[in-house]
Amino acid sequence: MKFLLNLLFIGMATTSVAQQLEWTALANPDSLQVNAVAFSTDNAKVVSATNCHPAHIRLYNTTNGNQTWDYQVPNNLMCQMGIGFSSDGKYLASVEEMGNVIIFDYSVPIPDSVNTISMGTNYAFSIDFAKKKKKFAAGGSNGKLQTYHVNTGVLDININAHSSWVTAVCYASNNSWIASGVNDNKIKIWDTMGNLLFTLNGHSDDITSLRFSPDNARLFSSSLDNTVKVWNTSTGSLIHTIVVSNADVNALDITSNGQVIATASKDSLLRLFNANTYTLIDSFLQDHKCFPICLDFSTDGDKLVTGTSNGLTTLYNVAALTSIEAIEISDIDTMTIYPNPFVNEIFLGRRASGVQYQISTTLGEVLYTGKSSNSSITVPSTLSSGTYLLTLTSKKNQQRSHIIVKKH
Repeated sequence: MKFLLNLLFIGMATTSVAQQLEWTALANPDSLQVNAVAFSTDNAKVVSATNCHPAHIRLYNTTNGNQTWDYQVPNNLMCQMGIGFSSDGKYLASVEEMGNVIIFDYSVPIPDSVNTISMGTNYAFSIDFAKKKKKFAAGGSNGKLQTYHVNTGVLDININAHSSWVTAVCYASNNSWIASGVNDNKIKIWDTMGNLLFTLNGHSDDITSLRFSPDNARLFSSSLDNTVKVWNTSTGSLIHTIVVSNADVNALDITSNGQVIATASKDSLLRLFNANTYTLIDSFLQDHKCFPICLDFSTDGDKLVTGTSNGLTTLYNVAALTSIEAIEISDIDTMTIYPNPFVNEIFLGRRASGVQYQISTTLGEVLYTGKSSNSSITVPSTLSSGTYLLTLTSKKNQQRSHIIVKKH
């Protein structure tokens, strides 16, 4: 029986790798739609915000899915459309359908509502916190892009940004730019003084989500036109279009290391894409009776939380798909494998002898451990065909990669 081996860095694998469902919580007894979800900055909790009446904001323990807080929104306020945590973890803010933002003090054991800000618009849909600054941006039906100081509620900038409803806003991690998207298919990038930098045309339906890459070189946008588009933030030009499916793309997010994009679509599927090659890594069914409305990655990229049209908040462990990092090992010159259908060896490169290796399943079960010999690893003949994780550890660094084993 012969071996054929290939090494694939994160996202290069086209075979499906299983995600792990950790828990599912029903957000409302009457299954009201979950419009927004977010991880706390320490990943200890997830928050969900729902439709009305009445709307609820709920916190769940990420370890076991236990609900730890349930805030019933006052009757004079409506559906909660967006939610997020400040970067210092001290504040939680939710934007409400009728144009109000509710600010909570999250530094106390039970979050306390400390302020309600009226945006002066009939409808509001999106909110995003600045990174390392106590500001947030929000947008609504009056076409304005507004930023506020979270601790005081004072309006910072007020831009007449669009002639249509602002459906998505996003800060760049450098806090120098804000992107806004609307239901007339346009996207604009602004500096934080309110100056327009670029207008991005290319989508053919409403914009649903915006995310900057961690290095701010690209902007990712999702739309009801079934696509995700990737834009160059230096030139405003279109880099790539991902045709996700034949259904609306309701939301997207990107891991903090910039390697993986997640999308939520009306065909009930969650999809993960390589953020550099734009190829599909994996897809899985949320629930055949509903479809995902919103999603958010944990800060380490290992977990993905989703909210659905029938009121479910669900946490997935996707570490096997997202945490395979291509980190350079200083003791190894190259990580190229020379596929050989006749020899079951993985060649690492010269000066790679004595490197610790571990072969495990994609869910983390360790199968084999050892040290490289003569700059190569011998794959055990007892290893069945399939996809595995190969972890290499030198004195200074670690690298994890997919290996696909095919026996002939």
